[in-house]
Amino acid sequence: MESFLSGLGTKIADKWLTALALPGLLFVGFVLLSWTKGTSFSTLVAGANTASAELRGAGAIAVVLAVVAVLLLSSAAALAAYGLGFLILRAWLGQWPAPFAALSRGLTEARQKRWTDADDAMAEQLEDDRDATDKVNSLAAVRNRIALSYPACPTWIGDRAHSVDVRIWHAYRLDLGAAWPRLWLVLEEGVRTEVIAARDAFQRAGTLAGWAVLYLALMFCWWPLGAFSGLSATIALLAGAGTGVTAWSRARAAIASYADLTEAAVDLNAHKLAVGLDVLAETDKFTRETGSQVMRLIRKGT
Repeated sequence: MESFLSGLGTKIADKWLTALALPGLLFVGFVLLSWTKGTSFSTLVAGANTASAELRGAGAIAVVLAVVAVLLLSSAAALAAYGLGFLILRAWLGQWPAPFAALSRGLTEARQKRWTDADDAMAEQLEDDRDATDKVNSLAAVRNRIALSYPACPTWIGDRAHSVDVRIWHAYRLDLGAAWPRLWLVLEEGVRTEVIAARDAFQRAGTLAGWAVLYLALMFCWWPLGAFSGLSATIALLAGAGTGVTAWSRARAAIASYADLTEAAVDLNAHKLAVGLDVLAETDKFTRETGSQVMRLIRKGT
C-alpha cells in the first residue's frame, strides 16, 4: 500500500507539472517580459541579476515566498485556461447558451440543408446507376464530411459525437446514454484504456484552446494601454492564433477517435452485455429485437 501511494503521488505530481505548472510558468514569464516595454536584452539581464541578488540577500524565506508566488500565479493561469477550455468544449459540442439559440438554430439548419442536398445527390446517383460504385462512394464521402447522420448540432464536433447515438440506435435499438454504464462494466481493460485516452485527448484540446484565449486576451487588453511593445503583441497574436488552430485540429481528431472507439466498443460487446443481463444465450445473435429487450430491462419501466 505504501509503494502504491508513493507511485500515485508521483503520477499526480507529474501530471500537475506537465498539464498545469509548465504552461502556467510559460504564460507568467511571457506576461512579465511584456511589461519590459522593449527594454534591451542587456538591461533585462542586469535587472534580473539585481533582483536575484536582492532576493537572496533577503533570506531563504523570501526565496521560498517568491517561488510560491510564481507557482500560485502559474496555477491560477492554468486553472483559468482549464475553465475556459471547459466552456470551449461545450461550444464545440454545440451546447450553446440561450442568448445564442438563434445562431445555433441557424447554423444547424444550414448544416441540415447541406447534408440533405448531399444525401439527395447520392440517392439520385443510386437511382440512375446502381453500378457506379465509385461515384456513389464519392458522393457518400461528401455527405459524411458534413455529418455521419442527419445534423442536430451547429458544429461538426457536436454532430460527430451525436452521430454515435443515432447510429447505435438504428443498428441495435440501444439507447447509448442508458446502456453505456452497463456496457462499460463488461469492456476489457484495454478497451477502457483506449476510450479514456481519446476522451482525455479531447479534454486537453479544450484546455489548449483556453491557453489560446488567454494569449489573445493579453494582446487585446494590454496593447491599448501601451504595456506591449509591437514585438510582444505580435508574439501574443501568433501564440494565440497558432495554439487555437492546433487545439481545434486536435479536438476534431480526438472526438473522431472517441466516437469510433465508442461505436466499436458497442459493436464488439453488445452481445456480451445481453448475455450478462440474461436476455440472450451465448450462441444467439444480437438483433434489434434483442436491443429492445435490453432497453426494457435497463429502463425498468421508466
